[in-house]
Amino acid sequence: MQIEALREGLRGRAFELGAVVVTGVGFVIVGLSFLYIGAASLFWVAYVLARYRWDNDVFSRWGFRRAGFREAAKLSLPFAAAAAAFSITYALIWGDPVLNAHFPLLLVLYPPWGVIQQFLVVALVAENLVAVGRGRISEPLAVVLTACGFAAIHVHDYRLVGATFLLGLVTTSVYFRTKNVWAPGILHGWFATLVYYLLLGEDPWAELVLGGLRL
Repeated sequence: MQIEALREGLRGRAFELGAVVVTGVGFVIVGLSFLYIGAASLFWVAYVLARYRWDNDVFSRWGFRRAGFREAAKLSLPFAAAAAAFSITYALIWGDPVLNAHFPLLLVLYPPWGVIQQFLVVALVAENLVAVGRGRISEPLAVVLTACGFAAIHVHDYRLVGATFLLGLVTTSVYFRTKNVWAPGILHGWFATLVYYLLLGEDPWAELVLGGLRL
């Protein structure tokens, strides 16, 4: 019974890995699409609800818990401060930043989307890589593989490739240390907002949301 339960668990983790890969490939093909992100979000919401009905403890295993949040926030703080300092300096000296009413709005609204992305990246990819690897994939190797995969999704812009690779290294490392997805998700949201508005000079709210509503 224990062996069968292990096999079932590994099959479920393999399915999660495959589903995340398909989601990522779809993003690479479609790009920043309001309709695609909406459809992918509906799929993952349905999957999460189905998993919760089957296993009430799965949220805690995925990192949706209070425990570890303070430690994760402390571990994330140096990277967050360095990213903010670099983004502001770059914008003031070399960049062409976009600063409008959407910027503070995204600082509030992007973190929830960041939590969702971190759930997919660290809980369903990094942790499942270690589990499915069954000793062949260590946590440090999973950190690098996950960061590479996360960066590859943003291959359409080399600047985002570098930024997301660094972010993936940090958030995955923090997750393995704390098993908390909230702090990495908030960091993701704030980091992405700074990168888009201050480094890239782009307004993702206008491109994604307002553009999508005009379809």
